[in-house]
Amino acid sequence: MPPPAKPLSMEERIVFLEKQLQHKDQQLKVALAVNESKVLAKKRIPRPKGQAGKGKRGYKLSAAMRLSKNKPRYNRLMAPYCPLLRQPVSSHGTTIKHQEPARLEKVIQLIMRENSYFQRFHGGWPIRDFIKQYLLNNSDNYKRAMRKERAAEAKDDENWEDEDDDMSVEEEVGDDTVESEEEEDIVIGDDEDVD
Repeated sequence: MPPPAKPLSMEERIVFLEKQLQHKDQQLKVALAVNESKVLAKKRIPRPKGQAGKGKRGYKLSAAMRLSKNKPRYNRLMAPYCPLLRQPVSSHGTTIKHQEPARLEKVIQLIMRENSYFQRFHGGWPIRDFIKQYLLNNSDNYKRAMRKERAAEAKDDENWEDEDDDMSVEEEVGDDTVESEEEEDIVIGDDEDVD
């Protein structure tokens, strides 16, 4: 703000200085916000090279998140979001590459908003890695369960065939005759009494 052209009274000078102070204060707040965002961007933890859980070729997710010494917190961070991952993102037996990118991004942004710990990671990469691992495990578990069920069904089919072979024709006919004799004894009403 440029100084006024004519001399000011004491009250006008105070008002002018207050406006000048407010203007400088706003400039300072903007500069601090810009500086803070730059510092946060520098402090954000980048994604390591490789893939999570791939041993020598990758990295351990808990260590990359700097939580290898705090396993309970690591487990607690994503546990509340597992039901969320079951519904909007996944369908049984699918991995991360079969998910809609827009939906996946919404889930990542939601988790980052709800849990400030994830804001220290550039782009929420640990969340994406966790989702990838969760879906892979879910897919593997689903496939394993389906294989076991198919094997059980095949065994059931064999057992049913064995039981059918063991049954004699006389047993089947004998059961039907007993039921038919009982049905003949039951009288519902006389047609002659209706008149």
